Amino acid sequence: MSDRILTKAGRLQQKFLPAVYFDSSIVIDYWLTEGLEVERRNDLVAEIIRQNEPKNIQVVRELLNADKRTKKVIELRKRLIFEETKVTAVISPLCLLELMEWNAEAMFKETAAEASGALFIQRKSKKDIGNYLKRLLELRKDEAEKQKGRRRGFSTGLEILMSDTWLNRSFEECHGLQGLLQADIINFRLTIAQSW
Repeated sequence: MSDRILTKAGRLQQKFLPAVYFDSSIVIDYWLTEGLEVERRNDLVAEIIRQNEPKNIQVVRELLNADKRTKKVIELRKRLIFEETKVTAVISPLCLLELMEWNAEAMFKETAAEASGALFIQRKSKKDIGNYLKRLLELRKDEAEKQKGRRRGFSTGLEILMSDTWLNRSFEECHGLQGLLQADIINFRLTIAQSW
């Protein structure tokens, strides 16, 4: 795929220029706003759920929905997905790896907050979360080894947790990062002098 996106020298093909490269902070916000770029109709079920949710949740939801950065990212998604733009939005594999890391940490924290409370997980460092995720992977590998050749019709807790913390590539391509061009990095060279 990169041969159609990049020249032999590793630059974007002319048809993708001008381009803007998104860093991971933009891509994470872009990922979080997936689905919000579509105008939501007054769905009766959604309205009933909203009316019956706790008042404090309603207040927090309104605060989050009023966030200016989120509104701007939603507008950006609308333009990149539904409109013809003059600029190509590009992300690199490094950015994708940062999104994967962020997603694994965030989803693990969400599940851990349900299991032990947000106060407990809030005290855990990025390294602590990484150690939990590493242990989770080891446990799942052991479980998979023990299950070889057995028939089962259900997912284990480890399988579900692994699924929650890993990005789904088809979702990523069709929804989460829709509108962004993913380009390889070829001939990567960055010296100290260039960085200064």
